[in-house]
Amino acid sequence: MKQPCKSGAYSISNLPVEVIELILNFLPIKDAARTSVLSRDWRHHWRSIPRLVFDGDFASLRSRKSWSRSNLRQLMTSIYQALQVHDGPITEFVLAIPRLTTYAKIDHILRYLSSKGVLKLELHFDDVELFELEIRSSLFSAVQLTSLKLDGCNLKPPSWFEGFSKLTVLELKMAAVLPEFFESFLPKCPLLEELKILNCLNTEEIELVAPCLKTFLFFGYIGSLHFKRTPLLSVVSILVDDEADENDMEVVFANLPALQQLYVSFEFLEELCIGGPVPRRLPTLLHCLEDLAVRSCAFIDYYHGSFGDSVLFCLIRSSPNLKTLTMQMESAGKLPALPRRNMPESQSLESAGKLPVVGCIQCLAEVKILGSYGSQFELDVVKFVSANAPQLHRILITSAYKQGLEKGLKFLERVRRCKRISKNAEIIQQI
Repeated sequence: MKQPCKSGAYSISNLPVEVIELILNFLPIKDAARTSVLSRDWRHHWRSIPRLVFDGDFASLRSRKSWSRSNLRQLMTSIYQALQVHDGPITEFVLAIPRLTTYAKIDHILRYLSSKGVLKLELHFDDVELFELEIRSSLFSAVQLTSLKLDGCNLKPPSWFEGFSKLTVLELKMAAVLPEFFESFLPKCPLLEELKILNCLNTEEIELVAPCLKTFLFFGYIGSLHFKRTPLLSVVSILVDDEADENDMEVVFANLPALQQLYVSFEFLEELCIGGPVPRRLPTLLHCLEDLAVRSCAFIDYYHGSFGDSVLFCLIRSSPNLKTLTMQMESAGKLPALPRRNMPESQSLESAGKLPVVGCIQCLAEVKILGSYGSQFELDVVKFVSANAPQLHRILITSAYKQGLEKGLKFLERVRRCKRISKNAEIIQQI
């Protein structure tokens, strides 16, 4: 048994090496380096920590005045020197300091990290002219990478690149995606499980062939979308911040046999019904889908009858095991008034609750309407699920702060009058 020191506590020098490394791993690298003064035994421990993070805390760049060329050059030299004295494996490396993109030493650092067998790499370059920086070929020699996150730089593989055979996580943000990215780069990452594409250019045609992909998150402009071969894809999030191109709904959802969670923005769903009539149910049912969430439901009153029956209701009817439906409402006043579409009464939302939907939502247990404005669309959705969901347990409605108490209570009364086939359905309103 270790002997306690005079103060009654065990000496910090007697800590196991594994514990010391764990402590240092959670410290900013500057603080980790300062631990060298604690004792002779601690002097060199910081030089072997496997996770290195060089970010704003390390740089201490508190204002744009400190971003002078000389300061940044000195900063890059400090990072390079810290790597040179490092004498252990580097499993994770994060570089997130503004305006370090013009220095050739970044390429040297990438080459060094590749030789050290880095597994997780993050490069964040903000405050630069967007879509200008190209990662050099030294990155692509790090074939052992399991996670790669790039922000503010373009991914352009050299001709000799054969792929990241161990990569499971890939995140691209504010980058220019090359046309061959989906055709040739992704197939060279056969173990990829998580793909995030955020505010990138050249995303007019997305065709995913990723046999191990489980999570796909997209934010920005999207053109045509085709999940060509994604048998394990279970989580899909598509948030469109602008108009999307026309997409065939049957094509988009044709090859998603493992889909469990679907999060989409209203703008994307609206584009799914532009190309032509949408079926009441998809030809290929989404048997695994349990959680469906729609964000920014805003144009509802302008497209009354089109959105619900043609898209949202089709998805509900096509998901026999759906358990949770969430709608995040948004003030239509913030958005331009669009021409109202006229549809036959038989297709309108008002008749949705009367249409026979045998067995389509047998498992639906919870409906959440967040930021409710008390619109007719919201009421129609409640009517539909109340009349067709025998396992419904809860309808949660949170009112938009602009709606007011009186209007919120009136809407609640209309909801309570909806016919419910579930005897246990509870209506909860938060104003």
